[in-house]
Amino acid sequence: MLLDPTYLATLPRFDMLRFGHGGMMWDYAVKHAERDGFSIVAPVFPSALMAAQVLTREGAARIAAGFIPQHAPVDIQLFNDGYVRGLRILQTVPTLNIEPTGPSTISEPDWPTFDMALPARLKRKSARTRAIWRNTANYAQAWGPLPLLHALLRRDGTATKRLANGSGDT
Repeated sequence: MLLDPTYLATLPRFDMLRFGHGGMMWDYAVKHAERDGFSIVAPVFPSALMAAQVLTREGAARIAAGFIPQHAPVDIQLFNDGYVRGLRILQTVPTLNIEPTGPSTISEPDWPTFDMALPARLKRKSARTRAIWRNTANYAQAWGPLPLLHALLRRDGTATKRLANGSGDT
C-alpha cells in the first residue's frame, strides 16, 4: 500500500508524510501521486490537528533544529506558525487513518471571543498574517516557486472535489 518502500521511493523527497487531517485547506495543494484511491499532495498551508504522520530522519533533524526556542505547542508551531523553514510535507487525501468514533476525552479549548478589544484583535490578525507568509515562503523554499504558483493559481473552489474523486490534479 502507501507505506511500501518501493512506492515511497517514487515520491518526491519529503520530510514528513501525514496520513490525515480534518481542517486542511485542500484547495492550496499540489498533487504528486495517486495510489489505491489516495492522492498524495503537498499542502501549501498545513494546519495543526494532524492525525498520524511519519518523519524521515532528515525531517526530524530539521524540526528539532527549527524548534529553538519552543514557544507554542508542537503542532501549532510546526504547522500553523510555520517555524521550520523548508519542511517538505506530503499528505494523503482522503485521510488514511481511522478517526475515533467515541466521545473525546479532551476538553473544549477556551477560544477567544470576538468581543476582544481592538488592539488584541489587531495583534492576533497580525500574527496570523505573518504565519501565512512564513508558510508560503516555506513551501516555496521546500518545493520551489513554480509549484507554489501552480497551487495558488489553481485554487478555484473545485480542487477539493477533484482530489476526492481522483480526477485532475491541483
